[in-house]
Amino acid sequence: MASAGRFANAVASGWRISVLPLYASGLPLRFYSSNYYGWPAWAAVWVNYNLSGYHNRLFDPSHYVLPTRDNPAPFQDRDLPAGVAVNPPFGQLGTGKPRIPQLRGFGTASENAGLMKDFLFGEDDRYRLSFRVEFYNLFNRH
Repeated sequence: MASAGRFANAVASGWRISVLPLYASGLPLRFYSSNYYGWPAWAAVWVNYNLSGYHNRLFDPSHYVLPTRDNPAPFQDRDLPAGVAVNPPFGQLGTGKPRIPQLRGFGTASENAGLMKDFLFGEDDRYRLSFRVEFYNLFNRH
């Protein structure tokens, strides 16, 4: 666009595009027992884990049913099988570790982008005006 003129050349050229993709796996899940032991322990009680037969999450977004007043917590929409983490019997502290790598939370996938242009003006292009627009989660992934 060298012959398009100073104004058209200034508007159409010199744009910068930046892309920042972010893909991360979920953090390891941590489970505490809901058994209450009270004083003097006041400490976290770990659960007992049973990973036999566990291969991956059960949650399937295509089968998800929104909760309603009549069906507040649909049973089939669990993420983990019910027996993966269970409370230890009363009086025991549990055999599980705080975190185990096989059980992970939801990950994230996000693509961010930016568009930037500097406009120079004034005598000898002494002044600079920056135009910048950024787009977060460009493909609206949840």
